[in-house]
Amino acid sequence: MILKKKNTLLFCCLILGLHLALGQHQTELEIEFSAIDSLEYLVYKSNYPSGIVMDTSISTIPDSSFALVVANKTQHFACQKDYNDCHYYLGFAPSLNSYVLSNCFSYGCTTFLLNKTSGQQQALFSPFDSGCNAPVLSPSKDKMLVFASSAFDHKAYLSLYKRAHPKDTFNFATFEGTLIKQWRILEAIWIDETSFALMAFDEYGGKTGNEPQNLKYLKGDLK
Repeated sequence: MILKKKNTLLFCCLILGLHLALGQHQTELEIEFSAIDSLEYLVYKSNYPSGIVMDTSISTIPDSSFALVVANKTQHFACQKDYNDCHYYLGFAPSLNSYVLSNCFSYGCTTFLLNKTSGQQQALFSPFDSGCNAPVLSPSKDKMLVFASSAFDHKAYLSLYKRAHPKDTFNFATFEGTLIKQWRILEAIWIDETSFALMAFDEYGGKTGNEPQNLKYLKGDLK
């Protein structure tokens, strides 16, 4: 019991330190989860445009780089031969006018938005060293859900960023977030402005050891 309390305290201190480093303030995100089946999830998914455009010609290759147009100039994003200091392209979000990129080192990854016009970078919060997935925008484009999962245990983190109007910028200084200790997240989609659905799993396994096991589907209602 003492060890559990110590680990919880260390994790809370880690989150606080990351908030301070990123200049972000987090308040608790309250969500009510309920189980749904895979067919219901697929119906929600078929009605949801992700808001992320993928350029399939861009790929990460060790000892090479890919190019993006940033601030009217071609900028190269490299990946070292040993994958230490390696950039990954996660897509382009037109409503944010931003690329979504991850930069990974031997000790962890950072996921960030890169504004195509200004070149400004905005880090997305994750308490884990595996970074985040690409953000998921609500139908009105005024809410942005970001999720991250631990590579080592059954933990995930959900962050919710907001903006007053689709033409405004998101408020990255303050966001709502919550730590989930029951499972990891594989995919997230919005259902409407107050609810979303998740594809979650317990652990990695299978023949390759990297296949998500025990898939489950959940609906999350914002309180």
